[in-house]
Amino acid sequence: MQLRYAAGFVLLLVGSMFAWGVISWLSKQLIEAVGLRPVDRTLGALFGVLRGGLLLLVLALVIQYTPLHKALWWQDSVLAPWLTEALGWVLPALPEDWGQYLPKASS
Repeated sequence: MQLRYAAGFVLLLVGSMFAWGVISWLSKQLIEAVGLRPVDRTLGALFGVLRGGLLLLVLALVIQYTPLHKALWWQDSVLAPWLTEALGWVLPALPEDWGQYLPKASS
């Protein structure tokens, strides 16, 4: 069962990264056709920040559902409280039936 969870996380991560890449590529093609270089840079920065945030949230989700959340490096992390709070906002926004695929948080 744990292998299924890991495979699910990997598939979601790869799929979302692929989707962001396609969206980024399409927007770049559109902007180059129109000739809006500053907008291209701004959208590139925006996609980069969103991709980084998504990766951090996935990492925090994995840590929350494993014994790693008790590790000293996680407890001392400056971003850990921010990421945990962000997960508190994101997880309830997910569809209800997705909860059956997430294990109970380890205590």
